[in-house]
Amino acid sequence: MLKPVYPAILTRADWDKNKGTIGKAPNELGIGPAVDAAQKALNNIDWEFLAEINAAKLEAMIGDVDGTVFFGMSERVRQQRGFIRAACDSQLALADACARVVVQYGRAVTFPKAAIEHVGRMKTAAVDFARTLAQENGQAEFVLTRKAFGAITLRRLPIHKFLEHPEIFPPFEVLVRKQHNEQSWGFVMSTLRTTKAQLPPPVKVPQIVKDYVRDNDGNMGSFWQGKLLALDDSGDLVDPPAAKRQEVLLTWKGAHDESKKMFSSTIFQFAKSLKLQEPSSDFLLTPFLQFPLPPLVL
Repeated sequence: MLKPVYPAILTRADWDKNKGTIGKAPNELGIGPAVDAAQKALNNIDWEFLAEINAAKLEAMIGDVDGTVFFGMSERVRQQRGFIRAACDSQLALADACARVVVQYGRAVTFPKAAIEHVGRMKTAAVDFARTLAQENGQAEFVLTRKAFGAITLRRLPIHKFLEHPEIFPPFEVLVRKQHNEQSWGFVMSTLRTTKAQLPPPVKVPQIVKDYVRDNDGNMGSFWQGKLLALDDSGDLVDPPAAKRQEVLLTWKGAHDESKKMFSSTIFQFAKSLKLQEPSSDFLLTPFLQFPLPPLVL
């Protein structure tokens, strides 16, 4: 974010040059203090720091720093956003002070017409600059720092934790397809419920065996493939009797656990491939990737 150009008409130097006899009125009719307050509020904003927050820089940093760096950066941007809101409010307060003078003295002869017209232009400039601050409010920079934090969390996320959050599967599956790993991923998805001690639905078991087990030892290795096929040949895989249920469950889960291991490195590659400025990376803002940062308030 670049520092917006502050209107010269709103500076103290310009006001002192143009206030004329208004400057002799008590408290300069509120305009002088409002000018000073607006300038002071604006000076609180660290525009140089905000200008350094960009996607390319943060993406380059992700591989070299830990989450605490982006934690601190995010909180600092949050602070700057508060300063921007305060500066915006100060501009509107200045505009109000100018508007009151124009309304009260616009048709009177108390002050020269030129001075009142100048105050009117100040009011317009203050409203316009407040609008600029409302638009350039640090939100984009704040989101970038939070996404960078989420990307670091994602890179270090264990595969079993990753699989607990199906809301981020769709963008991940784009990379899976590019790597031609759809079959292995399909088997992991088909047996995901085994992590909760649940067997695959009996009606789906024949298709799972056909698509991912038989003639596909690359999905889970020959050991687990052999055990699954033996149970299938004995008729115990689809709807195992009580005495066989635990053995069948452990076999499905063993195959699932082995197959999912290959996706640990894929998660890292997935996180590394993300572009923070793209909407496709918005899922990095989900709460489980943002902990322990405070809730995201834009």
